[in-house]
Amino acid sequence: MDLSKYNEQVSEAKESFALIQEGWIELRLVSMEEKDSSTGGKYINASYETPTGQRLWEIINTVNRNEKAVNIGMATLKSLYSAVGVDAPQSPDDLVDIPFMADIKHVEEEYNGEKKTKEKIKRRVSKEVYQEKYASKESGADKPWLKK
Repeated sequence: MDLSKYNEQVSEAKESFALIQEGWIELRLVSMEEKDSSTGGKYINASYETPTGQRLWEIINTVNRNEKAVNIGMATLKSLYSAVGVDAPQSPDDLVDIPFMADIKHVEEEYNGEKKTKEKIKRRVSKEVYQEKYASKESGADKPWLKK
């Protein structure tokens, strides 16, 4: 077998497990699946993708004994609906493939005694809201006295 024919593609390949950069980035919802939790609740497993093909997953609690977890889950859904411009979706198909902007933060979590850094969506907004409220702050255009 001659592997040399793949060398160029291999050298240009991106590692799929690399963390998504912190800060504002464009995302789109790829899929949503409702699942049963091990404690008798329900959650939505949402999968997002960047324009470069990196993936990010999010667990959204919908039924849980912990009321705070459900409130956070409902707020997450509300912010997703707002970011993609859909008020009352009937199915995940109403939400997929609509680009929006997300503020990504890296957080350290412990799972089975092992600490891992993963991405979390701190906030999400439509591309229009991002341009109005956040783009100038990120570029420093709102503070011309600061030089980059």
